[in-house]
Amino acid sequence: MSAQNSSGTVGRDPESLTLTVRSGVPAALLLLAGELDIATAPLVTEAANLIDRTTPECVIVDLSGLEFVDAAGLSALIQTREELTASGFLVLLRGTPPCLRRILEITKLTRTFAWEPPV
Repeated sequence: MSAQNSSGTVGRDPESLTLTVRSGVPAALLLLAGELDIATAPLVTEAANLIDRTTPECVIVDLSGLEFVDAAGLSALIQTREELTASGFLVLLRGTPPCLRRILEITKLTRTFAWEPPV
């Protein structure tokens, strides 16, 4: 897993999950690619902590690169959303893979998460 921002890469297993953090105004971007599972889930929160908490109003979590998500990965997304929302951010999902969208529907988490409007 690895996390990237303007200062480089942090992590242990770049083959499993790659996270890219881009801070900007009015939105920051948290881009996930690979497998979000019990081994990589803690990195999501770590990467979210790289977001500059003083400038963006919104954090877009781009899930389009995810190939697999297990229960621990889903829990990490929920925890990250809760932490960012508590810090005053609007958190929007982008590019949710159909299999994850189905899990969110079954678990009624579609009521918890918000999606970026289509362009």
